Amino acid sequence: MRVRTRLRSTGNRQLDEVIILLFQNQLAFQAQQARSDQRFVEQQKEILQIRLELEQLKTIVLRHEQMLTKCCRNWQKYAA
Repeated sequence: MRVRTRLRSTGNRQLDEVIILLFQNQLAFQAQQARSDQRFVEQQKEILQIRLELEQLKTIVLRHEQMLTKCCRNWQKYAA
């Protein structure tokens, strides 16, 4: 959101120039901060997606481990 602000003159030209410069720097900093915040949010979403995928992979690995354990037990019964 962009807000237009009209700065009042202090009567001191140099002071007015410094105030304008500081105000412009503040706006640039706020814009950079907003971009950083957006990147942070996007990174958090990516991290959440990766965690969900890891949980799915863990589930698959556990299922396969159980199947292999069952197969090994059956094989041992037949081998004995």
